[in-house]
Amino acid sequence: MHWLLRIDRRLIYALVAIAIGLPTLWRFRLPIAPSPPVEGVHSAIEALEPGQVLLASLDFDPASAPELEPMSRAVLRHAFRKRLRVIAMTHWPQGVGLANQIVEQTVREFDEITVAFERFASRQQAEQRRAALAGQPLAEALGGPAAVGAAGTAVIRAGAGSVRSRSGAEPPAWSPALLQALGQAEPGSSALVEDPERGWYLLAVRERTPSLRYGEDYVFLGQRAGLGILIVSMGQSMHAAFPADAAGRPTREMPVFRGVETLGDVDYLICLAAGNSGEAWVAYGAERYKFPMGIGCTAVIAPDLYPYWQAGQITGIVGGVKGAWEYEHLIGIPAQATEMVPAQTVAHMVVIALIAICNLGYFLSRRRGGAR
Repeated sequence: MHWLLRIDRRLIYALVAIAIGLPTLWRFRLPIAPSPPVEGVHSAIEALEPGQVLLASLDFDPASAPELEPMSRAVLRHAFRKRLRVIAMTHWPQGVGLANQIVEQTVREFDEITVAFERFASRQQAEQRRAALAGQPLAEALGGPAAVGAAGTAVIRAGAGSVRSRSGAEPPAWSPALLQALGQAEPGSSALVEDPERGWYLLAVRERTPSLRYGEDYVFLGQRAGLGILIVSMGQSMHAAFPADAAGRPTREMPVFRGVETLGDVDYLICLAAGNSGEAWVAYGAERYKFPMGIGCTAVIAPDLYPYWQAGQITGIVGGVKGAWEYEHLIGIPAQATEMVPAQTVAHMVVIALIAICNLGYFLSRRRGGAR
């Protein structure tokens, strides 16, 4: 059994690479039961009424984005779908651009996108149709009298998980592929999307109509230094702490701040953090100004936050990619985290199996005198 203690590290690297690669290429879904901490954040936001205010503090940078970006997008999708007013900010100077990008891209997912489509039995047929229409405006050519497959038009709000037929054949059902293809698509662009039950769709965007307005439905304040001091300042006056947004526009003139003078006027706060700003929001904000809040964080930080949840100081915790996956499941919009979790799970199982094998080899070698 000595060979179990001398496994070539290159074999271990190869096994982990296969464990990550296969689920990424061969996509599958895993069963899920959302945990109480994640349900606590979801339930608190779900209980809010349209027009109430959610303050989102996106306190991370690109290094932590793989864990925190999926949950940030999921929370924002939830908030925008409920028509909450969203005030976004960050404490991290190196995360300003990323936070603003996440907010703006998520907002665009809620545009009403009018598409023309044709349905085909196979991807090959759809690609042949697109090739045949090369050089023509697809948005005008698709769905016309010369349509090859079943055709029609539809209105899609990708971020809300909404697809409704405007005319003609049945459009594709909502899917993560549809969100990815149309979330940021511009008028005139096209996409191929598979519907497992109905076949392949060739889509062409005819127009986008924004449904969320900056300054009225959402705002991005940018970053200010101070952390604890800034939170206290916001508790005294939001407009004194942030007289202007990230682009220099006066916050007092924005309808999104209607009825919001201090942190005490915020209906819910979610801190999505790679550092300790979650604890600062609890100590300097929630405990002092009495607003409910939840925290999203990297997996390594989550255990440190459970005492706050158990004490009732926060409504819940969204921890790591698994927590983001659970949140996507709760809102019914599987996206980035849902795609990432199978590879992460299989890789963890391989590592656990290797640890078990090596421990087995160690104990068997001791029984046979290998320890000597």
